[in-house]
Amino acid sequence: MSNKCNRLLPYSQKKEYNLEIQEKERDLNNLREKLSDRRLKVVAQRIGMTYAALSRIMRGGTPSRRTIDRLQKYLNESK
Repeated sequence: MSNKCNRLLPYSQKKEYNLEIQEKERDLNNLREKLSDRRLKVVAQRIGMTYAALSRIMRGGTPSRRTIDRLQKYLNESK
């Protein structure tokens, strides 16, 4: 949802929306931290994405929910 849409929401929905954003950011930060000691080319190849896309995520880009799920699955399996 864009900021414009966020302004049109009732207060209770804005609060829920902001909590969702905070949770997604927390997930991303955890993923970035866990991937920081990995070889990104290998990780990208194993989860079926390009190195450039994974590098962009590590530098602050916002991945899709599907990509987040793939990364979490990879990290859980490689423990």
